[in-house]
This record gives sequence, structure tokens and C-alpha cells, in this order.
Amino acid sequence: MAFDKIISTGYQDFEMLITQNYYYVDKTKFIEDFINSGNAATLITRPRRFGKSLTMSLLKNFFSIDYDHLDLPTEKAQNLFHNLYISSKKDLCAKHMGQYPVISISFAGVDGVNFQEAKNRLQDSLMNITTNYYFIIESVEDYFNSLENNSAETKFTPEQIRTLKKFTKDDLEFLKSFESPNYGTDFQSSFLNRLINLVNKYFNKKVILIIDEYDVPLNKALVCGYYNEMLNFMKPIIGVIKNNANVQKSLITGCLRIANESFFTGTNNFRHYDIESIKYSEYIGFTESETQDLLKYYHLEQYYDEVISWYDGYIMGRRRMVCPWDVLSYCQDLLDDPTSKPNTYWINTSSNSLIEIVMQNLNPSIVDYLEKLMDHQAILVKINNHLTLNKLVNNEAKGDVLLMGGKPQYTDTAFWTILYHSGYLTLDPNLNNLFEHDDTSNTEENRALIQDTNQKVSMNRAKETYLRIPNKEIYETFQERIIERFSLDNEQYADDTQEIFKLLIAKPSISNIKKFNKFLSKLLKQFISIRDGSDRSYKSNPEWYYHAFLNGFISAYSSLDKIKLVTFNSNKELGNGYADIAFVTQELNIDVGVIIELKVSQEPKQLEAKADEALAQIKDKKYITGFINELGYYKPNKIHIYGISFYKKDCYVKAGVINSKDYLID
Repeated sequence: MAFDKIISTGYQDFEMLITQNYYYVDKTKFIEDFINSGNAATLITRPRRFGKSLTMSLLKNFFSIDYDHLDLPTEKAQNLFHNLYISSKKDLCAKHMGQYPVISISFAGVDGVNFQEAKNRLQDSLMNITTNYYFIIESVEDYFNSLENNSAETKFTPEQIRTLKKFTKDDLEFLKSFESPNYGTDFQSSFLNRLINLVNKYFNKKVILIIDEYDVPLNKALVCGYYNEMLNFMKPIIGVIKNNANVQKSLITGCLRIANESFFTGTNNFRHYDIESIKYSEYIGFTESETQDLLKYYHLEQYYDEVISWYDGYIMGRRRMVCPWDVLSYCQDLLDDPTSKPNTYWINTSSNSLIEIVMQNLNPSIVDYLEKLMDHQAILVKINNHLTLNKLVNNEAKGDVLLMGGKPQYTDTAFWTILYHSGYLTLDPNLNNLFEHDDTSNTEENRALIQDTNQKVSMNRAKETYLRIPNKEIYETFQERIIERFSLDNEQYADDTQEIFKLLIAKPSISNIKKFNKFLSKLLKQFISIRDGSDRSYKSNPEWYYHAFLNGFISAYSSLDKIKLVTFNSNKELGNGYADIAFVTQELNIDVGVIIELKVSQEPKQLEAKADEALAQIKDKKYITGFINELGYYKPNKIHIYGISFYKKDCYVKAGVINSKDYLID
């Protein structure tokens, strides 16, 4: 079936979407709210792929003079917006549409493994914006040439001469450097400010300044260890928004709030709107009703519940928002093939370095919280909405981010804050009582009352907040990374579990049992159980958690050449009961059987007694006899029996050695 509107997931250019007849959700009311705000400089932070760059392009196309047709500077904008909401605001459009020179910069591609590489890319991003202003270079150069041969009055109108007389030879030299840029630091530090001033001179109008993905260079710099160098380099670039008389309004976007003290302090009327802000909450991302309209247009209404469960769940302000990239990608797949299944589109657009950092810096408290998240529960954690990376990276032991060995190390508060503001976690609306007054929160009157109280929703969030995984896509991503972290493909995990395995089949001496207990305790504190649903069954059968933990890595070895498992049983009927784990292995000329019984203690002081109870159960229920009978005529020389008790992430190990020759086959 053919549709008038085409789905696009790759374009972030508003003009392209409109002129090529792509499906566009009308967000132009944002322009009205932005103009009517009293803020000279505005920072909006949202997770990636929610439409920040398209929003910036929207503003650029609305405000910008048509540089290619200076005789008709507003006609292009009028054509682009004529069928959209903002065109109904006649007075606002007459005053602002196509009336400003716009300088728009994106730092999305600015990264590098070292400072010099990132600096070069940042310089390239700055120089790319000059392609819009070559007509100024030509005009100024022609004017100075005409002065030398006294032809100015014949080549230019009086109005043009009044404009061009404002320029100096130094201005011309700066403009011509666009064609052969000097990449010295002094040049770059003053570049943006001088460009704004010269554009203002030419048009005699204040500039609209747009900076997209402002935090990308510093986020990369933090991870790669050159943060302070990049911060110092970017300060004068971003600093142009401070009290600049030639800038009408500035809009900056990014994923995370960073370096607030260095970049924005001292800027009059600067406001930050993050994912908790009421104002602008509906403009970046799709609302649920907009998602429903999209599906209805393409006759995909039957997939609404599936789309919501996979890609909805983000709480922004007091609104439930859906990730546009995901919805459009899935719709496109469904139109190509109706049998398509939901995919992890959003996650696959980046390296997911944040989750990797979490997996690499696990501590017991983070492990406990991740287990709750994987059980589809909310977690009550501390977050710091004023987290600024430049502050934290320079703090010492009391900070949330520490540089150790050139790499950032995060406290729990920093972990949860970064994951929350990046879209990997979201507010739990019920536990945080977000919608207690939902019957009035979306009325025009109420929005007018609260739009300027934008920094916080009306609840006490100063210290602790309930967070959860927003949807199935993010859940699957965590699950995938956790499985990777606790698989034998992970070198550290493989090394740790192999040590435990070797201790299981080594002679259970006092020394070896102490080592076994040490390694097992260490791994428990890093292990995350994926239970795929409610943990009620685990509460009624708490041994399952630890059984899954041990069973997982022991059984995995059976597929490797490192360890040969002659036989492996889990919950196998042996003797007069069911042994938790039993196996026989041949490795390094060791021929040994192992029987393990697990117990869970209700309190730490019961650990030793429970381990004794487990060991006694192996003997009392004749697991050894059953094991020998199960093996038939193949018998290992020795059987190691282990009673292991657990209390949360602590364990206690008791062991013994049995001579298998003492047990006859029935």
C-alpha cells in the first residue's frame, strides 16, 4: 500500500522532511514557547535519538534569513511552515519568521582517542559553518577592491555601502582565513565570537545561535583522559553566549548537563531544561497520542500495545514519552515486512559505553540494584540533578567521578544519575507520585502556571528517587550486557570461575577451602542473576538463585576443551533425594567426582551451621551411593563433597573427601 507521507529515520533536517514529503509530527508550537520565554540562553538536555537535532533544525529554518535569496529573505520559511501550527500565529511569524541570521553548529562528530584528534575535528565543525557566509567574504572583498579604483558608488547601492563601511581590513583578513584556516588556538578561541560580530555587522540584526550536542567532545574527553585540555579549549567557544550583545537568543542541546560552572555562569537569563522539566517536555520525543496517530496513518494500529511496551516508558516532566527513532524504525520494518518483530534500534545507534562502564565497575550495591531492575522492580537510589562532569572530575575522594589511572571511576550516585539522564533508566511515576494531580497537569491554565518553575517536578527529589528500566528495549540491552559480563567469553569472569572450578576438584584442604570461599565470595558480589520476571519464586525457593549461579559456569565448561566433564547433573535424583549439583571431571590428570549441596541462611550467624547441614544431607540421603550407581562401572578415585551456605552475597564452605572404592554398586 502506498502512502502520501514517507517514513524517515535518517534525516534530522527539517527542510528535507518537509520538501521531500516525509512524515513529520508537528512540533512547531515549540517555536512559540521558545520565542515567548524570557531566556537569552537555553540549554535542553535529553537522551540521544529523541529528536534534539531535528528541533534545532526546526528553529534554524524558522528564524533564518534565506541567504541564497536575500531579496526575498522570508519566502523560504513561509513555504516550509505554511501548513503547520506556527503559521497560525500571524503576528509572531511576521515579527520573527525569516528575520534573523542564524549560526548553527553541531559537535556530534567531535571525538577522538586523544586531544589533538578531537581538537582537529572540533575545528572542522567550526569551519563548516562558514560555508553559509562566503557571500559576505565576496561582498567585503569586492568593496575594498572598489575603494582602490574609486568604483564603489557604481558597484554598490547606498544601503550596501553603509553596511560594508562597517568592515575593516582586519575583518576582511579574518573572513578570508575561512578559505585557508589557521588552526592555531588563538584563532579558534576567538573564531565564533568574531563570526557572530561580523554577521551582525552585515545584516544589522542580532544573531540566533544554535549549538547542538555540546557535550559530545567533553564526554569523550572524560572517558579518554584529556578532559581538562578539551574543557579549556571549549570555554571561549561556548563562552560567546555570555552577555553577547550581538546574540538575540541561544539554544544549546546535549544529552548530559556538564561544565555548567565553566560555560554558563554569568550568563543573564540562562535556563536549563532537563528531563524533569515541565516546560518543553512534549516537544522532544513522541507523546503517546502522537505515536497512536502515526500508527493509525500507516494502518498499524494493532501494533500499538507492542510499540508502547518496547519503546514507551520515558517520563519527561509529567509526560510519558516514546522514543521517535524506535517507533519510526519499527514502522518502517513493518511496512517492508508485516512479520517483523521489535528490535533494539535506539541501543544499536551507539557503543553503549555507559552500560559498559557499569559492567566494568560493579560493586556489591550496584549489583543488588541491577538485580532488582532485572526483576522489573524500581530501585530507590540517590541521584544528583546538578551533576557536572567538570566539577566531579576535579574533586578528590569526596567527588562522584574520580580519575584513576587516567580513567573515570564513578560513585553509585554518579552511576545512577548518568544512566537516568541518558535514558537507560527513568522515573517510576507511581512510586514518585508524579501523576497524583494528572487531571489538571495538562490544561493550558496549569501549564502556564508551572512552565517557568521548570527545574523540578513538584516532589522531594533532593536525595532519593525511584528509578526503573523504561521498556523492553532497554531491558534486553541490560540483559545482553549482563550475559556478556557473566559468560566465559569475558576474560576476567572466565579466569575467576576457572579458579573456583580448580579448587572444587583440588583436594579440599583447609587452605584450599579458604581460597575457595574467598573466590566464591568475590564472584558473588559481582554476579547479577537474570530471573526474567517476578522474583516471587526465588523468595519461596531462595536456593535457586545460588544454584543458577554455580550451575551456570560449571555447565558452561562442559562445552569447552579446557575442562572435560564426564558427566554433569543438576537437581538429579540420587540416593534418597535430589543433589543440587554433581559431576565427574578429568582435567590435568585429575579424576574426581564432585557433589554440592546448597543451603540459604536467614542471618549471617547461621552460615556455618547451614554448611554443616548441607554436608550432612549429602551423607544422610545417600547421594554418594546414588552417584556411584548412576555412573555404573566408571568410577572416579575420589569424590569431593561440599556443603555451601549463603546469606545474600556472603557464603560459607564446608568440604570432605570420600574414597569411591568404599562404595559398592548395588
